[in-house]
Amino acid sequence: FPNIAPDHQPFAKETLSNLIGGVTYNYGRLLLKLDVAKKHFTEEEIAGSFKAVAIEKENLFVMPPVGLLTATPSRAVFPRGFFWDEGFHQLLILRWDPSLTKFCLRSWMNVAAPNGWFPREQVLGHEARATFPSHVRHLMFQDPAVANPPSMFMPVRALLAREMGQCTEETRDSDECKALIEEEPKDFWQETVTKLAKFFAWLETSQMGPEKDTFRWRGRSEDQVTPDGYPHTLASGLDDYPRGHTVSDKAKHLDLQTWMIWAASILGGFTE
Repeated sequence: FPNIAPDHQPFAKETLSNLIGGVTYNYGRLLLKLDVAKKHFTEEEIAGSFKAVAIEKENLFVMPPVGLLTATPSRAVFPRGFFWDEGFHQLLILRWDPSLTKFCLRSWMNVAAPNGWFPREQVLGHEARATFPSHVRHLMFQDPAVANPPSMFMPVRALLAREMGQCTEETRDSDECKALIEEEPKDFWQETVTKLAKFFAWLETSQMGPEKDTFRWRGRSEDQVTPDGYPHTLASGLDDYPRGHTVSDKAKHLDLQTWMIWAASILGGFTE
């Protein structure tokens, strides 16, 4: 850690060690409520065009099995992947091992739904469901209307800047540049940017606000409130940020609008 003061080194090492120690691989199926899934997926998809399973009597829509290599917010409390958290996790991990970041990002790209949606919380398989806190068990079922910030653009941009800095026209044939190319998962950039562009397009339509160029987080409910009485906004990542007391379709969320402006500029940089 050359840029960290000596007296801060132990803290930095412990923080990085805990983050790396929380990287985990999960495999299994994600659960949705069938009545909710029917609002967002076509009849063909419900019938199994992408190998999902609908269980009418239990009101369950079981997504296809997927594997996910991801860092976790907390091994003890949240031992599973969270979409917006992972963008921040990988900003640090890529400084330590860029190849690990690429494999984690590639894994996350594989959990995207056909319409571009990334489930916010990855509760995959029986083990993950068994350890899910009972008092918030309703949050285990993902909602295809609920988003998360496009934080995954951050490590992708950082990786791209790193590689462009090391693989210029002058250094393209260097051993260092060749090593970067060799360690890269096949078609990593094309697949990742394509999936993130589709996610951005999904955000534009699914989180549209009441007026042009405004946006609103979905998923707020007056049944889930902070101690101060504000409805939680879990989708935003700022769960208990004090927004309006009343949930309204006319709301305009500035943080989401800011995310969208920022993500649009980053996406434009990717295509260049």
